[in-house]
Amino acid sequence: MINAIIEESGEEKSFKTTSQTLPLAQMEEEIKAAYIKLLCNFAYDDGVVDSKEYEEITSLIARIEITSKWRLELRNYMSAIRNIEENDTLLQFIYNNIPEGSFDIVKKSLIKDILYIFKLENYGIWSENLFILDLQNKLNLENEQINIILSAIQSDEDILKQKKMIQILKKQ
Repeated sequence: MINAIIEESGEEKSFKTTSQTLPLAQMEEEIKAAYIKLLCNFAYDDGVVDSKEYEEITSLIARIEITSKWRLELRNYMSAIRNIEENDTLLQFIYNNIPEGSFDIVKKSLIKDILYIFKLENYGIWSENLFILDLQNKLNLENEQINIILSAIQSDEDILKQKKMIQILKKQ
């Protein structure tokens, strides 16, 4: 079998190694920053990053281990709507600079983080939010994929509620 693979490859063919599951936390700082800026743009959709949105975004900044230099830049980005960069520019930057094979995972993670903030704020029905619809289109995501992501968010929340209840019962 190995000989067949070697023969098939021949001398003129080349192979490319890709990293298909590189977590966001291990990517370049500029990619992480562009990702966070997209979340900020969603939070700014109503004109201001409120306290719940700010808390969620800063929590994510800590989880993906952004350096202090970039943390400061992102806090500045969140502090004034005039700092907003275009979604298309940020998405293109991520797409062009992300390790090959990782974009599918990152785009689903991005929409999940945005949907979590959307749900956190009780904005209503996701399919009526123009920002999410535009992003869904740009990321080539189907309604079913988004509904599955929403189900995953709900499952995560249910697990957290159960853990909290168990902790409360243990204290009693």
